[in-house]
Amino acid sequence: MSTKVWIVTGAGSGMGNRLVHQILARKDKVIATTRNLKDLEEFAANEDAYIMELDVTDTTGNIRGKITEAVKIWGRIDVLVGNAGAAHKILMEDAGCVNPSDFCEEPTKPY
Repeated sequence: MSTKVWIVTGAGSGMGNRLVHQILARKDKVIATTRNLKDLEEFAANEDAYIMELDVTDTTGNIRGKITEAVKIWGRIDVLVGNAGAAHKILMEDAGCVNPSDFCEEPTKPY
């Protein structure tokens, strides 16, 4: 099996962090990104991990610069895991009505 090079956004906690552990257990290489580098200190000494500060809400130009930097580390990226994001816990009853046209041009028709 050939070694893959992964980039994982949102690797500072939760699913992204667990995924980085699994990638390293497979003996693959990983570029783990987060908004706060101290969240990735546990991977700093691992030669198969590269930690990178990245905010996916940054400007397109800055993100392109980070991707260019990432490709230069091992010469390629084989797998991108777009895991960064935030969620707010809320009960459905408190969320209010959602209009499907807010998310797509044509509302989905019920079956």
